[in-house]
Amino acid sequence: MKECTICELMFIFVLMIAPAWCQDKPTSEQDTTAKKLEEVERKLMGYEELILWLQSTVKNLTQIKITGYIQAQARIAPDTIAGTNYQVGAYSGGAFPENTHKNFQLRRGRLKIKYKTDTTSAVFQLDIVPKGVSIKDAYLKFKDPWLKTFALQAGVFDRPFGFEIGYSSSRRESPERSRIIQTLFPREKDLGIALDIVPDEILMPLLLTYFNIKAGVFSGNGIADESDDNLDIIGRFGFSFPILPLNLSIDGGFSGYYGKITTRNDTVAILEDGRWSKNAGYSNLDLDRQYFGGDMQVYYNIPALGGFSLRGEVIGGQQPGRLTSSVSPKSSSAWKDIAYGRQFMGYYAMYIQNLGRFFQFVAKYDFYDPNIGLKGNEITSTGDLAYKTLGGGVLYYWGANLKFTAYYDYIMNEISRNVYTRDLKDNIFTFRIQYAF
Repeated sequence: MKECTICELMFIFVLMIAPAWCQDKPTSEQDTTAKKLEEVERKLMGYEELILWLQSTVKNLTQIKITGYIQAQARIAPDTIAGTNYQVGAYSGGAFPENTHKNFQLRRGRLKIKYKTDTTSAVFQLDIVPKGVSIKDAYLKFKDPWLKTFALQAGVFDRPFGFEIGYSSSRRESPERSRIIQTLFPREKDLGIALDIVPDEILMPLLLTYFNIKAGVFSGNGIADESDDNLDIIGRFGFSFPILPLNLSIDGGFSGYYGKITTRNDTVAILEDGRWSKNAGYSNLDLDRQYFGGDMQVYYNIPALGGFSLRGEVIGGQQPGRLTSSVSPKSSSAWKDIAYGRQFMGYYAMYIQNLGRFFQFVAKYDFYDPNIGLKGNEITSTGDLAYKTLGGGVLYYWGANLKFTAYYDYIMNEISRNVYTRDLKDNIFTFRIQYAF
């Protein structure tokens, strides 16, 4: 009985240690297979890390967008006689060199880099032309992650005033912006900080999505650093009403600009009874720089012809300037001369008609009077002359990237026996080729 019990116990013990003995002493074939499996596992782990790195890299690359455009053009002032004593083309792409009335230009060579995430973005844009390389944009922007309605922007960017300032030169149908825009807002950009309020179409009530606000505080010197203690406030209240059943959309806005310019000359010219009166003793005086404007854009699709847009903008207010020019300063150093305070008024109207898939016809009229207090023979300097410009042209789109523009500006100046006794021969024809990518 005892012998049977011992035999049974020995049999059970053998059954228990046999698997362990087999594991501790594998055959050479099992050992080779195990090593191969470990090697494959290590490779798979390496591939997995590589895939994760590639996914992160691709995600970052998709957040970077590089765009740009090149504008090469030829201009001619067909009526101008070489050797004239007035500037030709200053508001049509830049003044012609002395004693010339035709030239080739690389008008713009823009390169723009944008990095964008769900709530943040950064933009850097250069203008690369024969005259040199300059900064056009350099700003950061971040949006609130909750309502996705409020955004803060800081750096160098477009002033939030009107429509034409922020309408890209690569898309604009006329070669250049209106004379009043170029005068009040040279180079379009300024250094500052602004708040955008653009209601999100999903998270906000439908009615609020028809409106938007952008306003900020700026140096007032363009992209130059601050040169005095004055800061300019600029803002626009905009609206957009799409009427989809009619293929119609009506956009627009109201803009305001409130700033000051500090004079570095102790004499200020004030207009009194149709004449300039110079008054001394005003060193470091702050002169008001105030603009008020309204703009509207109408878009409609004509079934048998194609889409058209009608745009207009009017601006008025106070603008300090020099005797011969009312152009806004790029820095306070421009105001070492005597400052002239003027009331101004200007506007433009523009019609664009699509002709089939590839052609566009454009007609534009703009008017700028730098001094509404003086007329005709009361004017004694070029800084007070009013100008009218009637422009028109045809655009041809060769694919998505290439665009050809043929455009003519007919420019009419105010006549005064003290300045110009006739309309100057300063009309400009421009032929432009643009490639955008």
